[in-house]
Amino acid sequence: MLAIHLAPDGRPASVADLLTRRRIRLLQTTLDRFTAAALHTFDGVNGIVLLPGGAEPPARCWSALATELAEQFGVAVTLAENPATALEDIRPAAQQAAELAELAHLLGRPTGAYGLDDLLLEYQLTRPGPARDRLAERITPLLDSPHLIRTLDAQLRHGADRKSAAAEIHVHPNTFSYRLRRIAELTGIDPSDPSGSRLLAAALTIHRLYPVSEGPTD
Repeated sequence: MLAIHLAPDGRPASVADLLTRRRIRLLQTTLDRFTAAALHTFDGVNGIVLLPGGAEPPARCWSALATELAEQFGVAVTLAENPATALEDIRPAAQQAAELAELAHLLGRPTGAYGLDDLLLEYQLTRPGPARDRLAERITPLLDSPHLIRTLDAQLRHGADRKSAAAEIHVHPNTFSYRLRRIAELTGIDPSDPSGSRLLAAALTIHRLYPVSEGPTD
């Protein structure tokens, strides 16, 4: 089973129906070159492809499919594979695959095919529940200070290499250190501490997927 997710292309609603019909035809033509007897449902943005039983093509085949679809559609395409699904498990498997395909897009992953193993941490972090909501709250004190968000992001990417982190956002290392102290004051979590950085990294991931202005939805 494959889930398909297309990035928005900003085209006006007046051409939406025509575009959807064209994309459905292109999808069918492209699928026919990659696998036989596949069934699909596709609304022009999201879709599920049921693959025939038997030996499944290697993952690189689906990456090639994503690349070709992106070229055909003119937008980024993320696929998510959920292999070898029993008949009674099709509905939950399709839902999980669709969530993974959309998650890959929201995380800014490039066109390609992804599985649960590729997005384990991010997928688990985004499961609805009180823990996710509490994590999201950890980053709230920084939302009115975009420069602190950029600083935190650089710190999380570079870790102990503070000089490189400061250079990435074009500030002096002393300024960078001051901002880290400010982040610790506002959130109560020290971003230079390993456990604190992991907590803030999780909170930042959730914030990017579910901005406070939109609010997490269950």
